[in-house]
Amino acid sequence: MRLAVLLHEEPPERVPALLERKGFTSAAPLVTAVIAAFGGLWKLACDEEAADYIRAHGAYLELLLLFELVHEGEPTSWMKRIAALAGLESRFETWVRRLESGAAARAGVEQV
Repeated sequence: MRLAVLLHEEPPERVPALLERKGFTSAAPLVTAVIAAFGGLWKLACDEEAADYIRAHGAYLELLLLFELVHEGEPTSWMKRIAALAGLESRFETWVRRLESGAAARAGVEQV
């Protein structure tokens, strides 16, 4: 996931070569898939499209949802819906709590 964070602004077609050059060849397919799919859930309009999204990205759906959550900083209705439809609702809520507790801890440090 750290590699996806570092490279998410790159065009997906450039990602494999960049990773291979730095010795991360084995991570290239997964990182590229997450980056290529990133942002796609914002275009969903109905549960049928959500089901298609889940099928298309099932192999790395958890990583994709986690990446979307961290990128936005809070859960959106479509993130929650995808998690629920994919049977990941409990895991997603755990990620949300961790994100919120980290934000609260950082806010406490900033107030000192």
